[in-house]
Amino acid sequence: MAKKQLIQVVRELSVGMDTIYDHLVAKGFELEKKPNAKLTDDMYDAVLVEFQSDLAIKNKAEQMSLGPKPMPKKEEKVEPVVVAVRTSCHRPTC
Repeated sequence: MAKKQLIQVVRELSVGMDTIYDHLVAKGFELEKKPNAKLTDDMYDAVLVEFQSDLAIKNKAEQMSLGPKPMPKKEEKVEPVVVAVRTSCHRPTC
């Protein structure tokens, strides 16, 4: 398996980066606390074992449907109104 970045695992499991980082450090792994830090296969397996229930919850939530999604409203185009303005007046009081 190819090495994964920490941020990829965070998104995959829907678990916070600090939570995953703290778990790996507690297990004795050395890891930079950066989103693009690479996880080895052993690190990834340790994270999966610990957070597998979170992954199951995420997958179940993705399968649930709460009904049809509302369609976004289309913005109506407003045509500009042209108003004629008189520049001169024929009355003496203007």
